[in-house]
Amino acid sequence: MYFKCTRPFLRDPCLIELEASLKRIEEANRDLSNAKRDLEFNENENVVKLKELEKNLKTYRLERKT
Repeated sequence: MYFKCTRPFLRDPCLIELEASLKRIEEANRDLSNAKRDLEFNENENVVKLKELEKNLKTYRLERKT
């Protein structure tokens, strides 16, 4: 949360830079959230693939025994 000046002629250059910095931080936070979501999706997908591989390995071992 930040204060946005409604009178541009009264704006301090430091305030302008702080607002720009905040926008960059918010964008970076959004990017990190998206990356986290993607990693969680990939992790779930990898768990499914691992279970399928384990199942295939058990099937293969059973077939070799017979």
